[in-house]
Amino acid sequence: MTIDIFNPQISVVAKGLEGKVITIYGSNNLGKTKQSTRMKKPLYLPFEKGLNAIAGVPFMPINSWGDFKKVNKQLTKNPEKAKEVYQTIIVDEVDAFSKYATRYVCDQYDVDRIKDGNDGYGLWKEYETEVWEEINKLLNVGFTVVFIAHATEDKDGKVIPKGDKRVLAPVIDNSDIVLFLSSNGVDEDNKVIKSSAWLAETEKFFARSRFDYIDTYIEEFTAENLEKAVIEAIKRQEEAEGIQA
Repeated sequence: MTIDIFNPQISVVAKGLEGKVITIYGSNNLGKTKQSTRMKKPLYLPFEKGLNAIAGVPFMPINSWGDFKKVNKQLTKNPEKAKEVYQTIIVDEVDAFSKYATRYVCDQYDVDRIKDGNDGYGLWKEYETEVWEEINKLLNVGFTVVFIAHATEDKDGKVIPKGDKRVLAPVIDNSDIVLFLSSNGVDEDNKVIKSSAWLAETEKFFARSRFDYIDTYIEEFTAENLEKAVIEAIKRQEEAEGIQA
């Protein structure tokens, strides 16, 4: 590719979820996996079992980091062909994702675990680079990429995505939207009420969005309602800033 600063590319914004990077996190049974797999043309990559109660979802079994690398290579080597079949790539879930990568690096260097300090192993940088390269490769070809994570609390009691910081950093930093899901319990008939999604940070939990005009709360979290919120946010941006999505 010829580098010419006088002929730059111009950024554009897709009106739906296409090309967006989304992190969804929360406690169990809030619809993280179910709603993600209802997005357009999904391919589910299970680093932990999440389809036991969901039928009809295309998935690739992931039993090692090597499996993920092979799938990622097929998705990114010829992305136009892959996009004929898939639009949404779902990585479930981030903490397990990091453990697979750790084991891969340990096996590469024939050690039992990555140790801290200057004890002769010094493989954290290798691990960090390995994860970054694979994530970056996946994000650069224009799929909608959904990362699913569990929730945990930091030392101050604030709810944040669970996972090793070396993996969370490239995931969160590249996410256009980070949604925190909260439970709404059950109704008077003891049927589960769909969870709600938060798209802005509060004192109690972390969440965020790159879209200045997006609603910061989705009362009923579904794939359709998330896409609707993004479309509406971009429409507001067009009207306010005169851009053409």
